[in-house]
Amino acid sequence: PVPIFSRELMVKTEELFVKSQNLLKESQSLYSQAENLLLEELGLKDFKPRYEKTYTSNLSSAFSVHRIDAEYFQPAYEVVTEKIRTYPNGFSKLLKHVENVKPDFDPTKYPDKNFFYIELGDIDSSIGVIHSVNEIKGENAPSRARRILKEKDVIVSSVEGSLEKVALIDKEHDGCLASTGFFQFRSLDILPEVLLVLSKTIVLQSQLKKKCSGTILAAVPKGSLRDMIIPLLPLPTQQEIASLVRRSHEARKKAKELLEIAKKVVEIAIEKNEKEALDYISKEGK
Repeated sequence: PVPIFSRELMVKTEELFVKSQNLLKESQSLYSQAENLLLEELGLKDFKPRYEKTYTSNLSSAFSVHRIDAEYFQPAYEVVTEKIRTYPNGFSKLLKHVENVKPDFDPTKYPDKNFFYIELGDIDSSIGVIHSVNEIKGENAPSRARRILKEKDVIVSSVEGSLEKVALIDKEHDGCLASTGFFQFRSLDILPEVLLVLSKTIVLQSQLKKKCSGTILAAVPKGSLRDMIIPLLPLPTQQEIASLVRRSHEARKKAKELLEIAKKVVEIAIEKNEKEALDYISKEGK
């Protein structure tokens, strides 16, 4: 059985839902603009790396990096890094501009404390936000729960197959626990929103993929971060990218709030009455 609501309530609830969906579309559009701005600046807009089926490399090169797997020497990766190296404003090593935070927090020392825990599956990789968390007690925390997050950190998956799981930590998730399956980058002198976009685009994604090693569960070794490079974007460009990302994340947050209000309206109408539900819309659904 389903309840039959008045037309007024249905129309107003529908309006909330439609506003929510439109804000989600706006959020995606704004984030895409941020990515496109970065890629256009680097000459990588619409760039599709061509993966070669056959290629060669010198034995000396293999010995120097201690790798003999073909994937590492795929020419497509070098095309991307060459674009970064030839960027007119210059480039630099990643770890000169971000701190790679160590996973040294032990929640089991606080057995009765409740923590919110973030794993790879809790990331909305489309715009780089956290969409869910799991509440756990310190004594029940898994062994991989060793990161304590801080607002404006950027977490980046280190596991091959999930490298696109990247998120910017907002105020709501400050103090959350995170898995050691992430790298935790803390910006030193670039805007955190720009670090997010760099980490989610081909700029860092291609370098992360190249560095993956292992067999059953391939991952990016921590030491390989030393070799990764990023472009030195001018501050005005950084500010423009950051503004788009902030607006994107704000639109998504508002969309989520409106959807929750719509759900609450239906609950109030069923559990109480339609008048209270309509009053709730007037109060909260602006």
